[in-house]
Amino acid sequence: MKPLFSVITATHNRADFLRQNIRSIQEQRCVGFTHEHIIVDNNSTDDTADVVRAFMKDDPRIIYIHNPRNLGPGDALNVGYARATGDLVVPLDDDDMLPLSSLQFRHNFFQEYPDVEWAYGHCIFIDKDNKLWKDLLEYRVTYEEKGSTLDNLFGRNFIPNGTVTIKRDCIKAVGGWDTELSTQDFDMWLKLAHADFTLGYMQSYLCYYRVHPNQLTKLHLKDGTIQREGAYYRKKYGK
Repeated sequence: MKPLFSVITATHNRADFLRQNIRSIQEQRCVGFTHEHIIVDNNSTDDTADVVRAFMKDDPRIIYIHNPRNLGPGDALNVGYARATGDLVVPLDDDDMLPLSSLQFRHNFFQEYPDVEWAYGHCIFIDKDNKLWKDLLEYRVTYEEKGSTLDNLFGRNFIPNGTVTIKRDCIKAVGGWDTELSTQDFDMWLKLAHADFTLGYMQSYLCYYRVHPNQLTKLHLKDGTIQREGAYYRKKYGK
C-alpha cells in the first residue's frame, strides 16, 4: 500500500532523542492508511546511523538517508522530500514526538476537509525528561480571528512545528525549504501563506514539542538569528 503520510525528520547528533522520535512514529495507530518515516542524517558523528539501522531491521517503513554534508535542517528536509512518496508531508524535528493517534487525527481531518492544503493543531510542551514543561505556552490563537494567515504570522508564529501537515504539491509549488535560513520552518509557513494555500486548523494535540537547553530555537534567540531573519522576512513581504 502506498503511504499516505511521509514523516520527514532531519537529524544531527541527537541519537538519544531520535530513538524516542522513531518509536513514536512506529507506534502510530493507523486505520485505513499507512505511512513512511524518512530520516535524513546530516553527517552525524555519534551513533545515529547504528540507532536508525537497528530500528530498520524490523520496520520497512523507516527510510534512512545519510546526507554527506551538513547544510542545516532545510537542506535535509529537501533531501527527504525528494525521496517521499506520501501525498501528505509531516516535517518532524528529531527531538519531538507524536502522540499515538496524531496521524489518525490528521487523516480524518483531511478526509473531512479535502480542500484544505496545509493544516496545524496544538502541541504538548515537554522537557528533556519527557515531563510537562513548567512554563507552558498556548497556541490557541487561530488565524481566522484576526485576518490573513500571513498577517497573523508576522504578529506571532502561532503554528507549532510538528503539528503541521502539508500536501506535497504545495511544497513543490513554493520551492521547498530554504537552505540559507536557520528558521526554515517559519519560512515555509510564510511561503505557503503568501501563496494563499488554504490553511486548516485541527483542534487536536498532534505533537510533543520538546523544550531543552540545546533546542535550536533557544540558540537562535540567543545568537540573534531570529532577529536577523525576522528583518529579512519583513523586507521580503513588506511588513
